Amino acid sequence: MKTLFLVLFWGIFIQAQQSDLVNNTWYLEKLTLNNVDYPHPNTIAGANTTAQFSSSTLVTSLCNYLNATISFDNSIITFSNAGTTLGNCPNTPPYDDYNTFESKYFGIFFGTDTTSGFYPTYSYLIENINTILRLTVTNPNGDKAYFWSSNLSTADFSLSDLQIVPNPISDYFIIKTKSSNDKLSLFITDSSGKKIMEESLKNNREYSIDISHFSTGIYFVTIKNDRQFLIKKILKK
Repeated sequence: MKTLFLVLFWGIFIQAQQSDLVNNTWYLEKLTLNNVDYPHPNTIAGANTTAQFSSSTLVTSLCNYLNATISFDNSIITFSNAGTTLGNCPNTPPYDDYNTFESKYFGIFFGTDTTSGFYPTYSYLIENINTILRLTVTNPNGDKAYFWSSNLSTADFSLSDLQIVPNPISDYFIIKTKSSNDKLSLFITDSSGKKIMEESLKNNREYSIDISHFSTGIYFVTIKNDRQFLIKKILKK
């Protein structure tokens, strides 16, 4: 009976993962290649790398497009063919960073620089972090691409100037922004992902948050509005 329950649970989990995968537009946050992080450039408003999955296709793009025919086997995505458009982002600053990033994304992560033209299989995992979904896709070399179901671009995000002071923190911290923002939500999670605090922040440029009752350790502060969110790491002394 226990084995049957585990099989049923795993089947439901995989179905939910695939449903989330195909029902969201995913925004690339960063690549981790050979254990080195490469954050997505954010100097140009709206210049995001997106990925859109269906039950049989993947389309992902920045300046160029990668189109692939795919199939699913539990948490494994298999490519049966893939192709990219040829070209570059405009060859002028500040697009240089985008050309470099796109070459790593297509060429190294997806393997378009290899003799086969693409890697055949990838694993994926979707996690719910403070009501926002994070997608991690891993290629056969262990390289990872991290996506979010909400736009992380800070170039056009009203909280891009957000500061948390002091950090490390003894009793409380101040959230500072240069403009008043309404309908903001704050979540604080511990290093295991457990939600510790949730508050609504309304129409101020500074917010005081008391964490004197928190245990010493690392926490993550998520602040979101209707469109986007930012995550900051804090240390409670």
